[in-house]
Amino acid sequence: MPQKAPRIAGVYLAAGSSLRMGKPKLSIRTGIGERPLGTIALQAAVRSRLDDLTIVTRERHSTIWAALDEHVRGESGRIRFADVDAGEAAKGLSRSIQAGLAAATSRKTADAVVILLADQPLVTAGMIDKLIEAFASDPSLQYAAYFNGEALSPPLLISSRLFGSLLGLEGDKGARELLRQPGLRGIAILPEKPELLLDIDTEQDLRKLDDYWINHGKEGEDEAT
Repeated sequence: MPQKAPRIAGVYLAAGSSLRMGKPKLSIRTGIGERPLGTIALQAAVRSRLDDLTIVTRERHSTIWAALDEHVRGESGRIRFADVDAGEAAKGLSRSIQAGLAAATSRKTADAVVILLADQPLVTAGMIDKLIEAFASDPSLQYAAYFNGEALSPPLLISSRLFGSLLGLEGDKGARELLRQPGLRGIAILPEKPELLLDIDTEQDLRKLDDYWINHGKEGEDEAT
């Protein structure tokens, strides 16, 4: 009898305070089709093999989400929102992760979640699918993550066996902190290009994003959408 495919939910973290940028960064228009920064990786997530997707935000009615293209809006049955108020978000990344996990598993159980950052605009659908494929091939894995040359990096997949540990995170600790525990069984994946893991925190990071776009042209568009 064929093995049932695991159900993988996505949690898209978009409730950060943008302290290092000094202004709300997810609404910044980028060189990638003039799209808001916060929507680019979301489009990749929608195109991936995730079974559904929860957007964790403090601004559900923001123009960022209203500006999503028809492809994403057409997925409304697959997308839900989880609200994090400003006070809770200020307590750290752990609160966003926990809100997303609760929403992602509220209607159906999930065998794993993929945690995605809204400020990683070069993450592709193919990168997300590699995490899903790794877990589907070996459901005993507790995690699958990317490796940036120094440490494990989002996007990353967390097995349901670690959901309790995710709910126990405190402060500004993210899922990467959880994966530092000894004895976990996981896999680290190298991206095709290290730039694909670029995390936009500063104006300098935005310039790096623009440089990547200029240097890769259509290739960059294919990878980042």
